[in-house]
Amino acid sequence: MLTFVFVCLSISVTGLRAFTVTVANPSVQVKENEGVDLKCSYSSDFGTSPRVEWKFSDLKGSQTLVYFDNQPTGNYAGRITVYDGGLRLNNVTRADNGNYDCEVSGNTGYDEKTIKLTVLVPPSKPVSRIPSSVMIGSSARLTCIDTDGSPPSSYKWYKDNILLPEDPTLSSNFKNLTYKMNVKNGNLDFASVSKLDTGSYFCEASNGEGAPQRGDAMRMEVRCQKICVAPEYMVT
Repeated sequence: MLTFVFVCLSISVTGLRAFTVTVANPSVQVKENEGVDLKCSYSSDFGTSPRVEWKFSDLKGSQTLVYFDNQPTGNYAGRITVYDGGLRLNNVTRADNGNYDCEVSGNTGYDEKTIKLTVLVPPSKPVSRIPSSVMIGSSARLTCIDTDGSPPSSYKWYKDNILLPEDPTLSSNFKNLTYKMNVKNGNLDFASVSKLDTGSYFCEASNGEGAPQRGDAMRMEVRCQKICVAPEYMVT
């Protein structure tokens, strides 16, 4: 009898298998104010009704429960619908950007998968900071930031209405300029400005959604403590 019981228990234990969770698309995009389905399904050997939960992590890493104990939580009430095979999120906003974890658990195991949601938002007019006056030989940083674009915007800079190349050393017309441009964060850095760097600057933000947006143009004047002469510079 003891041997028989041991054999039965062994069969039951070895027969257990964790839930297998699958997602139709691990990376989903949707325009702001529209609805989106995050599709998540699971399978199990025993056909039991597991516990399904959804969690959200924003771009800063802060985590929030979306669906718990068979009901939406907090601000998600009335905004989401959980069904067999996924979650429907209505009227998404840029605040919904982030990762959604689909978690399935029960007596037979546990599994989870993550879906990254990107809410598509056109860029807004970027805010730039451009020094009006810089002493020759000193460093200078011009900044440009678009706070609305999703995915994050990339940036271009213009001087006297002429597009600056990302790397001036690769262009014969700009090889005498010594700036460094970061197209991801919008910074335009000068390690040591010269008279050649005097001019009117503005930046442009774009992310593939809507039209690119330009910031206000501002003039940066490079000044000398004494009289100085700028070398010849021409852009054709």
